[in-house]
Order: sequence, then structure tokens, then C-alpha cells
Amino acid sequence: MRYLLAPLMIVLLLTPCVRAQNEQKKDKPKTAQEQFDALIAELEKGRADADKEIRAAKAMDEKQKIQAEFMKKLQAMSPRMLELAEKNPKEAVSGEALLFVISLAPEGAQQDKAISLLIKNQGDRVPDACMMLAQSGNSQAQTFFKAVLDQKESTNKAKAYATLGMASIAQRKLESADPNSPEAAKLTKEAEDLFESILKKYQDVKDIVGAVESELFVIRNLSVGKVAPDIEGVDSDGKKFKLSDYKGKVVVLDFWATWCGPCMALVPHEIKLCKRLEDKPFAMVGVDFDATREELKKGEKENGITWRSFHDGRQGPIGEKWRIQAIPAIYVLDAKGVIRYKDVREKKLDEAVEFLLKEMGATVKN
Repeated sequence: MRYLLAPLMIVLLLTPCVRAQNEQKKDKPKTAQEQFDALIAELEKGRADADKEIRAAKAMDEKQKIQAEFMKKLQAMSPRMLELAEKNPKEAVSGEALLFVISLAPEGAQQDKAISLLIKNQGDRVPDACMMLAQSGNSQAQTFFKAVLDQKESTNKAKAYATLGMASIAQRKLESADPNSPEAAKLTKEAEDLFESILKKYQDVKDIVGAVESELFVIRNLSVGKVAPDIEGVDSDGKKFKLSDYKGKVVVLDFWATWCGPCMALVPHEIKLCKRLEDKPFAMVGVDFDATREELKKGEKENGITWRSFHDGRQGPIGEKWRIQAIPAIYVLDAKGVIRYKDVREKKLDEAVEFLLKEMGATVKN
């Protein structure tokens, strides 16, 4: 089952694929790598057995019990991983062993020791550990980041990545928060402050400065409550226009392409929305990522799209400036050009637009 596999993947993703060689050996593993491979093989077998039991189990409480038993086995492996790392402090595989303990051991002496050993003996692995813990949503991540920042052995690079990990967690929480809530405002400030501190304290860590500057641009210019950066470009006919031309109207700004399935699936709903609000201070505006204007024009004609789109092309300057990672990406702007909603679709998109129109005093019929 996927939820059983996830904790083990933290280690498996970092582990060189050398287990097959070890399986061919009949004698007891001797090297640190062989010992680690043997431990992982033991856990893989336990995971496979647990998966089989879960598939056979009928009741949900029985499935949960099997999962809990497997987690106990994972945590019980921590002392053996810690012992391996202590005995082989400079071996590369010790980094994986220590990350295993940090990820799975309950807070306490074992985890504290693993963190200390990783920072002291495997310092070059700390940035990797920071990013993996931040992305996995591991409950021990904040403890690890704090330890990296507090310990004098930590390098500037390690501290920069620990701060980046903390900012990443704040951003992930922000994604699931109501964009208009006090919690969202708090998380936005937290992330911004953390990113700023990286630029102030760790300018020498060149490999993340660019990424941090990019994230700060998003927070400062593309977050809910910020005035949207203006866009200037050409439509499918090659005629110039600007996003600021629509000031005074509620605007749905949709980043899309005709080759994007989810984008095209949204088009019929957008057409209905535009039709329903055709006499209101409302506008739909697209930013198109098709390779040519001809493709955009064909897509507009075939799908009944009546609103204008900026043609940006593949990896164009507009998408790059707006840091678009996936489409469709939707921003809803109020009459002053302020971003009020992000990535709302269908019913939630309708509700957002209607709220902003009513805020202007316009009446909207359902």
C-alpha cells in the first residue's frame, strides 16, 4: 500500500542500487554498505509482507493495525541504523542511516544523537536532508531545522538550507489555507521573513540565492492582496493590449494552452460564465502557452473562445515572470487590479467573481 511505502522511501531514494550484489553473498555482511543494504532488505521484506496482509484484510481497523505494526518495525530499526552510523562515521552510507533515524525515530535521545552525528560527520548531506524532510512533510522536520541552525558545527550552507526548509513548510501550509484568512497572512509573512533572512545571512550560498529571489518575487507580487504585475503583449491577431486595460473590471486571468487537457475541460464553464456576465464589469483574459499564434487562433475558433489571450508561447516571458509551474493557473483580480483569489475553478470561480462584483455594487443573477 502507498501509505506503507512512503516512510521507507525516504531512505530508498537515497540508497545506491547495490542490494542485488549483496543478495548474492552467502556470508555475513561486513562493510558498512553491506550492513545497510541488509537492513533495508529486511525492511523491504517486512513492507511486502505487510502490503500482502493489508490486501487480504477486510476490516479497516484490521488494515490500520497491520500498518501500525509495520511502523513499529520501522522505528525499531532506528537503534541499529544509529549504531551503524556511529561505528562508521565518515562512510557515505552513514548519511542514509542517520536520515532514517531522524525521519522515523520519536523525538528524544536517538533523534538528537542522529541529528548531531549528521551535522558533525556528514555535513555535506545536511542540505539534502533539509529538502527531503521539508518536501516529505515529516513531523520531525522542524526539530531538525532548529538543530542545524543552533549547532556551531553547521556550515553556512547547512543553515541556509535549514532556513529554506522552514520557508518551504510555511509555503506548503499557505497553499491549503484560506487565502483571505489571518492564517494565510501570518504564513505569508513567515515565509517572506525566512526567505529574506537567507539573502541577508547566506549570500555566499550561491546555489539557492536565485531560487530564493524567485520565491520572494512571488510572495511580494503574486500573492493574494498584491496588485498584479501588468502584462503587455499581443493577442491571436497580433494586436497589442495590456492587462491594465481592464482596470475597473473584475478580471479572471487564466494561464492556459490548447494542448492542456484540464485547461480545455474548463473552457465550457468559462464560456457560460462570460455569457452570464456579459453586461457586467467583468472580463476573462487568457495567457496562452501554445507554440504559435496560429495554434491559439485555431483553438479559439474551434472552442468558441471569445475573450482575448496574450500569446506567450512555450516558456515565454509572461509565464516566466509570473512563475507559472503548471496550467491552468487562475488569478481573480478585483476592479483595482488586486489579486483576490488564486486557482479557483468552476463553482468556486463563480463565487469569487460574484463576490467581487457585488463588492462593486453590481447585481448578479444566478
